[in-house]
Amino acid sequence: MRSITLALLLSGSFLVTASAQSTWDKSYNVNGKPMLQVQVDDAAVRVRSCGGCRTVSVRVDYRNGDPSMWSVAELQGGNGIHFALKHKEMSRSFFGGWHGNSPEVTIMTPAETDLDLRSGDGALTLAGLHGSVAAHTGDGAISAEELVGTLRLTTGDGSITLRRAEGSLYATTGDGSMNLEGRLNQFEARSGDGAITMRLMQGSTLASSSSVTTGDGSININLPRDLRAEVDVTTGDGRINSSLPFFTNTNGDRGHSHVRGTMNGGGPSLRIHSGDGNISLSGS
Repeated sequence: MRSITLALLLSGSFLVTASAQSTWDKSYNVNGKPMLQVQVDDAAVRVRSCGGCRTVSVRVDYRNGDPSMWSVAELQGGNGIHFALKHKEMSRSFFGGWHGNSPEVTIMTPAETDLDLRSGDGALTLAGLHGSVAAHTGDGAISAEELVGTLRLTTGDGSITLRRAEGSLYATTGDGSMNLEGRLNQFEARSGDGAITMRLMQGSTLASSSSVTTGDGSININLPRDLRAEVDVTTGDGRINSSLPFFTNTNGDRGHSHVRGTMNGGGPSLRIHSGDGNISLSGS
């Protein structure tokens, strides 16, 4: 009984101490590739590589907010780490919102990491990760660079920016623009309402069907001139402009709203579509 009471007292002391501090932090030692699961209710999250380190470090900055309105749940099992930052029910306002500033979570992890990151509302920033990377926010921008692997970036409302990526990509936003760059072997980029700019870097080789679509917005795509693909381009209300010589206008004088062509003998299909907007294609 004494040991149980002591444990409860120590736990209570920790909670009091944590609620009085403006930050929370913890480090986890790993001996292999971390599998990192992160869930936050309403917070900005930054995840960056620490290279060949063998430690995952998590830091919460409450940014002058009240830490007592938040609860932290964390668990490690081998190389698997789960971290959650949740609102306490008592922190809801009369109108159902939350009091105070939203925290910021900063995570440093080995470059070789599998990440599953979910935020209810907040911007996400990722850099230097190699592995299976999935990041979702209900409302906020996503900014990422130098990601390698199987990449999945989704936001309900916000822009997506990706630089110097490698691998396969699934990126979607309900309402926002996209600016994407990488050496990709398969991709699906979709915006419900927003412009899309995409540059496939030299060395990109399509392994399967890919697509770029927006419900309302322009599309600008730069493709490697040696890319092998069957390309089909359509716009519901707009014009298609291409500096690539191998496209054929399929509908005569109707505003060049549908063109298609074979690049370098053909390959997997590449579909590009805008419901309402101009489409521009160039090569490099």
